[in-house]
Amino acid sequence: MTIAKGQPWGSLSPLPASAPVVATDAAAAGHDLVGLVGGDLCRTVGGRGSVERLTSGEAMTFPVDALSVSIDGRPPVRAVAHVVARTAGWRHVFIAANAPWVGDLNVAPRAHPDDGRVDVVEWDLDWRSARHVLARMRQGAHLPHPRIAVSSAAAVDVAFRRPRRLWVDGVAAGRARALTVTVERDALRVVV
Repeated sequence: MTIAKGQPWGSLSPLPASAPVVATDAAAAGHDLVGLVGGDLCRTVGGRGSVERLTSGEAMTFPVDALSVSIDGRPPVRAVAHVVARTAGWRHVFIAANAPWVGDLNVAPRAHPDDGRVDVVEWDLDWRSARHVLARMRQGAHLPHPRIAVSSAAAVDVAFRRPRRLWVDGVAAGRARALTVTVERDALRVVV
């Protein structure tokens, strides 16, 4: 069930012995129940990278959304943390985030992995402004910004004038001219 304001989220529940343990967002996307010891989603839900914790009485299990990502009209692939389409130097950027973090960057500080929505952050900036935004993004201090558009939706379609480099959960996925990102509510459970 998608999280509701003021309601508890997650439960104390260890990872079953048969469930996989993964260290990346891309690896987590292929499962319905998974133990997380790394990645941006792990960081978002408070994971500590401890394999031992996953089977202990302190292990927390969280339902999370996934992102169904169609690239240039092809059959969708699954993501759990984010989709990043950008040009060199981060001048022209589209990010669909299910988790706030993209590596060391706090791109979408308000993103929640179980709210039934994807946070979208977009900008077209000159190189100097892009550098400034990236520097402030490490602390999540880049917002609000008059030239950065932020929105939240259950699904988003976007087309780019020129193909952009694409990363899905941190893995290079070639170039894309168009993306469709749709939230799959409560698509998996993660244990940290």
